[in-house]
Amino acid sequence: MRKIWDCIRFVFARAWNLLVDSENEWQRIASDNRNAKQTYVMPMILFICLLALFGAVLSGDSLVVILLRPVLWLIIFLLSIPFAFWVSQFSLKKIYGMEMPDELNEKIIGYSFTGVFFTRMILALFPNFFFVRVFALFSPYMLRFAMEILLPVDNSLLKDEQKYYLYLLVNSLSIVFSPFVIEFCLEKIIFQNIVF
Repeated sequence: MRKIWDCIRFVFARAWNLLVDSENEWQRIASDNRNAKQTYVMPMILFICLLALFGAVLSGDSLVVILLRPVLWLIIFLLSIPFAFWVSQFSLKKIYGMEMPDELNEKIIGYSFTGVFFTRMILALFPNFFFVRVFALFSPYMLRFAMEILLPVDNSLLKDEQKYYLYLLVNSLSIVFSPFVIEFCLEKIIFQNIVF
């Protein structure tokens, strides 16, 4: 029980610090050897899916929606995060001509999804608050600090503004929009007659 509580505290402390003090939190992340996927991303996804279940129950939705909403959101994250991970590796290779270790890439992309995670937490409880999707735009802000602090490129490469902003734009778009595009496709193609 103690281990679960420590995990919950760690996840929410890290998420909050990334939102309010991003630069300093990325400095702490740089010296943190924990696996981001296991200690942050997966617990956060699990928590959001539980919130989606709870929100569907509170809203008085049908049993089908109550059961399918967490599954839908789980699928969205299980598709969008690896997609953003692949985009990051691909764009780094094309723009900078280099590859990043997978664990470092997972750290950068996983923590940069914090804005999207925060958005989903609110939407899980208040599905009609569509305007909170704007919080997903925190992700590019976080990604900027991640690049400057964690990206394994020479400082002179980061000073090439065209490459820097292209890499930032491509990866920000994949983080911010891939969950919404995947959600739209799933709802329109697979769950056509179910209103989420």
